[in-house]
Amino acid sequence: MNFNQIKFTKPFIYIDGIRSYLKGAMVWGFKSKFKWSQPSTDIWGFANPNDIDPEAQAVYDRIIADGGVSNLIRLNYFVVGLKTIYGSLANVPVCYDAHWIGYKLGSGTGATAGQAVAKLYTISVIQSVSDSDAQAFIYRVYNAGGELTNTEATAVNQLTIDMKAAGIWTSMKAVYPMVGASAAACAQNLKSSLFTGTFTSGWTFASTGVTGNGTSAYMNTACAPNNMAQNSLSGFVYNRTDNLQITLNGCTNFEINDFDPNRSLYGAVNNSELPIGTQTTTAGFWGVSCISSAGWAAYKNGTNIVNKTQGSVAPSTNAVFIASRNTGTPTTFGNKEVAFFCIGDGLSDTQASNFYTAVQTFQVTLNRNV
Repeated sequence: MNFNQIKFTKPFIYIDGIRSYLKGAMVWGFKSKFKWSQPSTDIWGFANPNDIDPEAQAVYDRIIADGGVSNLIRLNYFVVGLKTIYGSLANVPVCYDAHWIGYKLGSGTGATAGQAVAKLYTISVIQSVSDSDAQAFIYRVYNAGGELTNTEATAVNQLTIDMKAAGIWTSMKAVYPMVGASAAACAQNLKSSLFTGTFTSGWTFASTGVTGNGTSAYMNTACAPNNMAQNSLSGFVYNRTDNLQITLNGCTNFEINDFDPNRSLYGAVNNSELPIGTQTTTAGFWGVSCISSAGWAAYKNGTNIVNKTQGSVAPSTNAVFIASRNTGTPTTFGNKEVAFFCIGDGLSDTQASNFYTAVQTFQVTLNRNV
């Protein structure tokens, strides 16, 4: 089989890399990585490792439990080889089912390289992007069992770059781009591996965002206001829905956008809620931010719509909820589709404006802007 002539009808990232992966790392690459003294009778022409790697054993056990057929020695070569090359299975630039390819290429069951390529066709390939933080987020999505489209990966990468260019990135503690159309993907924090969200039941996941059922569903961000300074706190949410249902996102003394049934908006930053004013729509990019002890500001689509003079109290230790307010228990549930959510240090008017530009560009790329 000529690996250079492999063609796919389904788009992939770095097809040439996949060809090289199959042609090189699978066969010749491994020979230079291992130096075992024991003579080998294996088809690869090098010696067996002394011990079975625990992760290879776990994968083998999973295959057998699923009713499959495998070869533990050959599978062990593949897993040990990947870990030697990449340091960890989590760093391998294909999904975890890559062990299947190694087994098939080295099997004695009559399987062919063509069959291995056919299997590769059906599994997801983790996208490679330019920003290291965006790349780490993509790995977290896949490691959690989620997937991203190429467009979503590209959009997340550009969002990260734009947030850094606007001086916003370092201010953020938790950023949820709501991509991947699954709980596993949407729960991931773009900023870091901390504050991975937890969705209750009752959510609908789509390419356009996440929507609670309005009666019991919420997402626990695990990030509380006390992770920020008392007089430096912000939160923003991108709502795609205009409706008259009560909506809350936040926790005790911190409300990012609190709509009553008449589209009257309220907010709170380290104190009790205050009225902001009646709005013409509940859709848009809403936020609140405090950068001093004098009070806080509310924003719609990057524009300061009100400044509130109010002192602050100690930040709440209750984690911020999406589609509900955490007062120790979830209270008041919303059903607006959320396409972005974040919590972090306080932002200035200029930063809030630039933030909207970055987030709106992100939404336009995903064809879900409002």
